[in-house]
Amino acid sequence: PIICEIGGGYGGLIAKIKSNVKRAKIIMFDLPEVNACQSYYLSQVFNGAIIFGYEDFLEKGISILYSDFDFLILPGWAVQQLPKELVDVFVNIRSMMEMSKENLDFYFNLIQTSLKIGGIFTCFNRYQKTVGSFENKFMFYPFDNDWEALMSHPSIFQPHIHQLILKRMKENSGSDFKERLREIQQK
Repeated sequence: PIICEIGGGYGGLIAKIKSNVKRAKIIMFDLPEVNACQSYYLSQVFNGAIIFGYEDFLEKGISILYSDFDFLILPGWAVQQLPKELVDVFVNIRSMMEMSKENLDFYFNLIQTSLKIGGIFTCFNRYQKTVGSFENKFMFYPFDNDWEALMSHPSIFQPHIHQLILKRMKENSGSDFKERLREIQQK
């Protein structure tokens, strides 16, 4: 499977995922400064792993996705290169709450285009957080209607965080997900 993490920090979570799904191809999108930390950490945890970075991506282009690799670590702007319905799982834990409206729109367009039908999106983020002058609210994330909620509830240990696991449905699936999303509020 192809698993993408957006804003994965130093790589701790994705390392645990890779340890349990050994054959997975992992693609990480983050700030270039964080990409350097990810590359170092993952190379230490997975001795001998095939780790590609942005320079490799520029050299090989989109065909790099069909190469044999363990990790592909890229800056966020490279995300727009992902082909339609390529990714099996997207993960975002606590970084969409840090994004501007423009960045949210950018990443949601990517997720909703690049995730396979039946693919999974894990989104654990704050109910609301002010980002500059933008009031970033979970219930207004730019989801389309083609989602089925597999899990949706507040975090037990951090009640200001909502945990949402979704399955991608066919286009025009008739779901009213956006309406149900508006009901997600911190209690």
